[in-house]
Amino acid sequence: MVIRPLLLAGGKSSRMGTRKELLRLPGGDFMFIHLLRMLHEAFPEHDVLYMSTKCRDTLNELLSTDHIVRTGERAGTLTDNGPIRIEFLFDSDSFSPATHGSSEDIGPAAGLLAAYCADPAASWLVVACDFPLLEALALRQLLDEFGGSLTCYRNCKGIVEPLLAIWSPEALLQLQLNAMQGQYGPRFVVEQVNAKTILPSRNKWLVNTNTTQEWHEALKLFTPPPTNGSPDEQKTLEW
Repeated sequence: MVIRPLLLAGGKSSRMGTRKELLRLPGGDFMFIHLLRMLHEAFPEHDVLYMSTKCRDTLNELLSTDHIVRTGERAGTLTDNGPIRIEFLFDSDSFSPATHGSSEDIGPAAGLLAAYCADPAASWLVVACDFPLLEALALRQLLDEFGGSLTCYRNCKGIVEPLLAIWSPEALLQLQLNAMQGQYGPRFVVEQVNAKTILPSRNKWLVNTNTTQEWHEALKLFTPPPTNGSPDEQKTLEW
């Protein structure tokens, strides 16, 4: 079974007031660079990562940060921690009669469906750009517990996070069918395909930021991902 890593970065971020992937973490890294490195750490055997963005204009903004060198119309290389090959998907790739028939903004479903169009046979490990406290260990836990369908985290309140998940082809097909009926929310699919939901080993992984206040509060808890320590220490439940 092929599992491809995907960073979702196509949202308008209207509540944040600025694009989340271009926010800077302590130390100066852009959020999207930080998460691409993390995906590479979780998928060291993969020679390419995928990132969805809204259109060519937003891609040009990403490339202007000087962290990624363009190597093709939709390809680049992350050079400061690699090289790591990046292939870009556009949300508009999903705009067809088979999905929803127009170019209206349908939120993160567009990036998921663009991935499905790129490789309908693959499962996709999906990470959105609003989890600043995420660690590579969270992605490895997803891989370890992947149940073959849609597998996603749920927090201590029972709220699921379908944008921190692994989507099977069957789950993405269900999302596509929903979109044809005007139902774009990824959370609907969680119930429709009887998704496997899992609790994180570390609660802070699921801290979600949609406003500047939430972002600044989360950064108070930010620490670089652990690079050492015993497996037993890494599995310890912590905040």
